[in-house]
Amino acid sequence: MTLLAQVALDERERIAGLYFLPSTEKEYVPPSYVDQNRFTEKEIVFGTPGWELPGTLTIPREKGPFPVLLLVHGSGPNDRDETIMGNKPFKDLAWGLATQGIAVFRYDKRTYTHGTKLSMSPELLQLTVEEEVIADALSTLQLLRKQPEIDGEQIFLLGHSLGGYLAPEIARRDGKLRGIILYAAPARALHQLIPEQMEYLFSLDGHPDTEELQKLEVARKAVEGINRRTFAATDIIPALGGYASYFYSLLDLNPTESARQLTLPILVIQGGRDYQVSKSDFTLWQEALANHPEVSFRCYPDLNHLLFPGIGPSTPKEYEQPNHVDEQLLKDIASWIKKHTVTAK
Repeated sequence: MTLLAQVALDERERIAGLYFLPSTEKEYVPPSYVDQNRFTEKEIVFGTPGWELPGTLTIPREKGPFPVLLLVHGSGPNDRDETIMGNKPFKDLAWGLATQGIAVFRYDKRTYTHGTKLSMSPELLQLTVEEEVIADALSTLQLLRKQPEIDGEQIFLLGHSLGGYLAPEIARRDGKLRGIILYAAPARALHQLIPEQMEYLFSLDGHPDTEELQKLEVARKAVEGINRRTFAATDIIPALGGYASYFYSLLDLNPTESARQLTLPILVIQGGRDYQVSKSDFTLWQEALANHPEVSFRCYPDLNHLLFPGIGPSTPKEYEQPNHVDEQLLKDIASWIKKHTVTAK
């Protein structure tokens, strides 16, 4: 694939960071279910001083105020569109749902906007999901309640992947959300998924070779060490990357228990071809929320982790091909939001 090399220099022109990022040179072509004449967009900058974040509020052209869906990213330094190899699943969701009369807010993640600053700061050693995701999501919810185009009592949150893992905690702490959508969301901490992902990828060309088996064993031992908290907080985790403090912050949360205690509507969405967050996690959500009064479960057999349609085993190469969030899935999300918006009025 085409990669962009990004080199960060400090004030003395020494190399402070080196990143290899997927190229986003491909032009975005909206999916067929989008009608750009039915919405407009407003740029908003928000956040704490020194850590401001830019975002986009997509607003239907009909008469408001509107229900709004806040999009919370998966792991990694994502932009507001959650751009992956030129594909933009969050842009698909924003434009598609706005076409359906639902406002959407998406924003650039802190680790995307301030990645260079973080790489040069001691704060990176102490970075947890609180600073990476939760604090900014809570700040965004307060921002949305002040927008004249938005019905402050009709705010929904969609968390994709890691964002879905954190969505119950964000909802618990906010206390005012109308509903949450767990979109390809793990029920287990991120590090616990990595050996399964590696095993799947190593098996795509047959059986894992000796080197791959060694890598898998290192990853499994790292996971065990995190679970037992045997690493110092500032240790970099072998095979997984990142500091132990970050992984410990994931262990400190219990998303299934938090979701069980919520009384708001919950929609759990799973792609049948998702190898990053498998059906095992979907089953864990089903078990945990079996007695929840307002939960819905939707599994789409042909969709991958981005909720893009495809055929056969999903692979990383698939993300390089131009694609869009599945149309039926988008319609189902719109219907679910409208159903629960009407209920509240």
